[in-house]
Amino acid sequence: RYPNLTPNESRICALLFLNMSNKEIASITHRSARTVEAVIYQIRKKLSIPLSERTQSFLLNALTEE
Repeated sequence: RYPNLTPNESRICALLFLNMSNKEIASITHRSARTVEAVIYQIRKKLSIPLSERTQSFLLNALTEE
């Protein structure tokens, strides 16, 4: 459904779906918290997530729609 996501972005989405914080994701993926924030920003742009909506909420709604 969202073919433009890279494997890394998909992995970050999965971790966000599990309600992990940016800091926890950074630790698991061996990246800085700033890098994780940048990836999440790219995900939000690609998926056209409104600023008013949390990324986790959007992902939960998107996955439960199918």
